[in-house]
Amino acid sequence: MVLSEESERILVRKDTIARCSWCGSPESNKWVSGQNDEIYCTPECWQAASMGKRKIAAGARICLALAMILFPTIAILTSNLSLAAAGMQFGLTGFLILLLGLAMYLGANEGKKYQDRKGKYSGISPIECEYCMHSNPPRATRCLNCDAPLTGAPFLSEAIPPWISKQSKVKGVRCPFCNAIYSYLPSVISDDGQVNCQNCTRQFLVPIGSKDTSTDLHRAYY
Repeated sequence: MVLSEESERILVRKDTIARCSWCGSPESNKWVSGQNDEIYCTPECWQAASMGKRKIAAGARICLALAMILFPTIAILTSNLSLAAAGMQFGLTGFLILLLGLAMYLGANEGKKYQDRKGKYSGISPIECEYCMHSNPPRATRCLNCDAPLTGAPFLSEAIPPWISKQSKVKGVRCPFCNAIYSYLPSVISDDGQVNCQNCTRQFLVPIGSKDTSTDLHRAYY
């Protein structure tokens, strides 16, 4: 359907594209959710974004652990043997918390490797549909809102971060309810092999033996 009159256009928000909260990429094979509704295109971007908070949390645990370990030591130095005996279990617990805190700190420090990704893809412009004004991802060929073809839409290879891994489509999957045949990326197939039909939206089990073939790096937009 082609909408030609201005009054027939559907008004939507200027930018409805999901973007990685760290690198700004509008595309991902599988999004990762943060604690405050942020989304990230990869676990590595999440590590980079959460590094500071995770280090603070780890530091707090380490300080608590050191205090717990010092408690029986101070009791011994003050010749309070009964309190020192009771504090040995307290100190052992502190030692375990110290190990946990150190492990958390080392894990948080992994995010330092990905700090250079910050804002790298935030400048990638979405494609605005000329009919409904919906903002589409840079690699879309049809509008995700009204399904109109995006005539002359640019093919932006730079919209795909190099750390987004290549996936394979499961091709020739027939819906048992409406007989529609579509291809699906593994990221939209559940762990138990279920997928929602792109035509009738009903869920069904992907048949064994469906053929995998290589596809582009971007998410599937149908």
